[in-house]
Amino acid sequence: MGSIQWANDYLMVQKCVDLSLIDKKLPDNIKYNVIFGCRLYFMHPVSFFILKRNRIRKRFEKNPIYQYVATHENCSGTVNFVNRKSFFPIAKKSFKEDLIENDRDKNEFRGRLRGAIFFDNYEQTDEGSSFSRWIFLKDGTLILWQNKGNSLLNVKPEHIPPDGYNCKVIKPDFLK
Repeated sequence: MGSIQWANDYLMVQKCVDLSLIDKKLPDNIKYNVIFGCRLYFMHPVSFFILKRNRIRKRFEKNPIYQYVATHENCSGTVNFVNRKSFFPIAKKSFKEDLIENDRDKNEFRGRLRGAIFFDNYEQTDEGSSFSRWIFLKDGTLILWQNKGNSLLNVKPEHIPPDGYNCKVIKPDFLK
């Protein structure tokens, strides 16, 4: 399988196991997607993830994007993990490449991406469906990495970038 989370280069595609995990303490429309890759023929243990989920839930308490998704049945959110990290090094590399394509300094978030949460959202509205990919930094910064569709959660229309890999910081006052 190849993806922005695991490997999007044909030569880097490797065998892996993709699991969807449900946390009863999260709303039904939010799940964890955990991808385990081969590591000397042994799988990574799930225990690392179980230990981290309480910290992730705590960080979500003040996250307005998460709060919106959690309270809207027309949305579904996924917290992504590859092996032991939510924002895997291959995804970080792709993000930095997208920063450069958007004429931004690839080091703009240097040192701030450690411990980031990688979050996908799908939303169905009367205008159609939409998809957004987010990076939540530990300091509370919300980065819209990619968006596609007719709407973007509760972001004010004047702050919605065109479809694509935008790498745009969405400030809380950009929300409705």
